[in-house]
Amino acid sequence: MHASRAIIDLLSIYLLKKGKISPGKQINHRWFKSNKSIDKIPTFQNKNHIVSKIVELELLCEKLTYGSKRPESEVKKALELFNELERNIRGLENETK
Repeated sequence: MHASRAIIDLLSIYLLKKGKISPGKQINHRWFKSNKSIDKIPTFQNKNHIVSKIVELELLCEKLTYGSKRPESEVKKALELFNELERNIRGLENETK
């Protein structure tokens, strides 16, 4: 499942548009295996909430991709997290620089 990578790409695009990262800066989805990743990215509105949800999504996607067969409810949870994060990040577009 590449949902966590897609969310990281969306976050990176947002941070680039806001001038919070420079072109070419890469944010690695593997950083989001714990909340320590919060220190590796610049400050933005709702950062703590968004990072904690990305960590949750990354860990869930890892289980779904590399673990044994998982229940459908976990796939649905990953989709719900993805959709919530997408809404939250797209909502940041209205934030002032």
